Amino acid sequence: MKQMLSYVDSELADGPYFAGGAFTAADVMMLFPFTTMRLFLDYDLAPYPNILAYVKRIEARPAYRRAMALAEPGT
Repeated sequence: MKQMLSYVDSELADGPYFAGGAFTAADVMMLFPFTTMRLFLDYDLAPYPNILAYVKRIEARPAYRRAMALAEPGT
């Protein structure tokens, strides 16, 4: 797990999203392990600053906020 997270963290150092400068379906798919999956498998993202910044970028997107308001009202 640490090896995979280190790899992903280093890849995100090169750009804001997985496919470069544009938000794509790859980002929709890759966000799951850093958000929802952590409810089922506990792991710490603190050592991975690029992943944390990535999650914050996605969570700041208006479409993400609307989706979460529908999926998880009151959160």
